[in-house]
Amino acid sequence: MKQQIWRENPENILEQFLTNDTSISIIDIIGRTIYANDKFSELIEIPHKRIIGELNIILKSERHANPIYKDLWNVIRSGRIWKGILTDYSSSGKLYRVDTTIIPGRNAEGDIDKFVAFYFNVKPKYDVNLNIVGSKTPDKTYYDSISNSVLTINAFAEIVNSNQGFGKLCEKEIAGCNLYSFINPIFHNKVKKIINNVFNTAKPDQFETIGINSNGVNAIFVSQIGPVLNNRGVVISATVSTQEVKGVSELKQELMENEAKYHAIFQSMEVGMVVVVDGEGKITEWNKGAELAFGYKESEIKGEYLTKLIASKNRKTSVLELINAVKKLEDFKSSDTVEMKCLKKNGTEFPVEFAISNWENGGSNFYCAMMLDITNRKKTENCLKSKTKELELFLYRSAHDLKAPLSSAEGLLNLIKEEDLNESVSNLTSMLDITLDRGKKMIDKLMRASEISDKKKDSVFIDFKKIVGDVLKSLKGLEGYNTIEFKIDISDTIQYYSSVELIYSLFQNLVQNAIIYTVSKNRQEKSIIAIEVKETPNAIKIKIRDNGIGILKKNLSKVFNLYFRENIEDVPGSGLGLYIVKNITEDLNGKIKVTSKVNEGTCFKIKLNKVKKE
Repeated sequence: MKQQIWRENPENILEQFLTNDTSISIIDIIGRTIYANDKFSELIEIPHKRIIGELNIILKSERHANPIYKDLWNVIRSGRIWKGILTDYSSSGKLYRVDTTIIPGRNAEGDIDKFVAFYFNVKPKYDVNLNIVGSKTPDKTYYDSISNSVLTINAFAEIVNSNQGFGKLCEKEIAGCNLYSFINPIFHNKVKKIINNVFNTAKPDQFETIGINSNGVNAIFVSQIGPVLNNRGVVISATVSTQEVKGVSELKQELMENEAKYHAIFQSMEVGMVVVVDGEGKITEWNKGAELAFGYKESEIKGEYLTKLIASKNRKTSVLELINAVKKLEDFKSSDTVEMKCLKKNGTEFPVEFAISNWENGGSNFYCAMMLDITNRKKTENCLKSKTKELELFLYRSAHDLKAPLSSAEGLLNLIKEEDLNESVSNLTSMLDITLDRGKKMIDKLMRASEISDKKKDSVFIDFKKIVGDVLKSLKGLEGYNTIEFKIDISDTIQYYSSVELIYSLFQNLVQNAIIYTVSKNRQEKSIIAIEVKETPNAIKIKIRDNGIGILKKNLSKVFNLYFRENIEDVPGSGLGLYIVKNITEDLNGKIKVTSKVNEGTCFKIKLNKVKKE
């Protein structure tokens, strides 16, 4: 029915969204933004001209690890309207929370060719009400306050209104909070399923939960939930009323708690391996999928620490990643997936992806590790790496072929300049000069990016002082170059053999990057770029440091991605430089790390392992 309304009379459904506070974007079938209003640009803090043609950062993609985005794309690709709350960070790192509605649009043939998304910023409302709940509700499972009350909720279990307050909370303070904030977490999955069923079928239902009654002890509560329909028969909200069930045995309470726990565990059986550990990290539950994957029977593994399943190599790093995931889970109620190498009973190692959830039962914390064997995925990734090398070779040849016509055009332009030109034509030739120069630089970048795969380069003695000197000479034409103080510290005794072209390209891209992002800052402090090259018995260590504008913490992991650029006005760049540097470093059997602080500067550290000259 919603789809029919959108196709036949879209203005009716759009009227409710078109307010001055609405952020709007339109994306094409693969997620690229084709329209965005000013409010959307303000929300994500990215200039409008850099939004169009790019993937929508709020809606992510159907390949995103978070299941909410996979569900989102499944719904809208099927022609249905999706509604939900999405949370992300703006370009400057500010958290935003938006109530999102996405409506599929169809062309004249009836095929979906676009999606219109409306975003309402609900973070202020959430912050206010959550602070109130947090300050006044030391125990969020106090059902004695909910008994005899009637709540109205929306499809996302957000409380719209109530006939009375809860404890010290008045009706207005409850509005906007989530029903799950007042329900024991071990029942969340069960209640969510029932609420979804009521909204989807328009039929009433009920659920049982355990909470604390007015006497301060655990009790069973029954909640009735009924749909509220509009004049078209569509469920727009639901009412929830709760009553305590008297005279229930402790045995039934324990059975309910266990039922909720096991329901949450086995609901995730599709991922294959499910392992439950207690707060100490000891395994308490072990499903059949885990038994088949690891080779241990439940009787062999229960009571052992989870670390027994982690490969000994890099175990310390893997454990730290798990600890960080658990901490994030406790702080933010959600965590990212964790990738690591696991160990079978027979000693075989295999790659696994973890997704972690947690709950509390009887005053104890439990953690559920839902694991996925990603051996096949890793094989695919390795195959893609091989294909990438082939594409880089094609890229090199294509860039080389493109360079010739550009050089010819440059020659013809120089001949035109020798003619007697009027002012208008002179301006046009100047503009063409700039365009051709940018084209040549881009082609040079593409050639350097692709030539990394060329293994036929001679390995010769590297004179780092000469290479750095040549690089600085080649960059003298950059704007602001003369305002920078260069501090060069290169050892005179370095013995290293490699490709001159690759080492030159490495320094050229890093120094050029440092110049661009140092001179663009609006500070009176003198701009400094320090270049240091030292030798150890087994490696060459390179450090290039600047005191420029720095990189946002959330972008540090992205700076080496192809075509990634910081969203900074009036700073030129192609997004290829650091990608080239990373690939050169890896091809030379090295590693690169970056650290940065906004408005303080950035430091790149490269370690190139020595290889004996043949």
